[in-house]
Amino acid sequence: MARCFLLAMAGAALVSCGQIDAPQIFSFQFRVAPTDSTLISEVQNGTRNIAPLLTASPCVVAVSFADGVKPTVNQSGAPGDANYLITITAVNPVNFSTSSPAGCPVVTEVVLQAGGLGRNFGVGTTVDVTSLAIAFGSQRFTADSSNEHFEARLTGFAPASSFVSGDFEAIAREDGSGASMLIVSGSFAAE
Repeated sequence: MARCFLLAMAGAALVSCGQIDAPQIFSFQFRVAPTDSTLISEVQNGTRNIAPLLTASPCVVAVSFADGVKPTVNQSGAPGDANYLITITAVNPVNFSTSSPAGCPVVTEVVLQAGGLGRNFGVGTTVDVTSLAIAFGSQRFTADSSNEHFEARLTGFAPASSFVSGDFEAIAREDGSGASMLIVSGSFAAE
């Protein structure tokens, strides 16, 4: 019996079964706002969700896996194992396509690390460990398991090809000053 999973992203759906020959996707929506410690605390303790914070014209980014410089995808271990870790790194503004409203900052780097640190991270599991870093030129935001808010969820895995899909969300303060915060929610499907 073929294993199937569905990835819904930016109004489109991707269904993959068995041996996967699906497009690789890494996309997210974000909003930069003045730091609001109360809002961050509400998200951390579960009394507020990230999705409603992105409804007012968020910036939307899709990272290309097309020819040229692709994001790198590294997996250490296997889903469900303690210390399974997936890392997706995209550094090259040419590969960032944006369907954003005017005024959105230009993304120059994204590094997502989900899992690890002795946690079992398998399909259907949500973890709050490791990190998300996004840069807009010299302005950088980092969310990790020890500050602000970071969650990642694995939604699918095909062992034959190591094709993995999932989603993530974070709130991160600006590195250095902490004057601004980044609210982000996204998805990935890659091998």
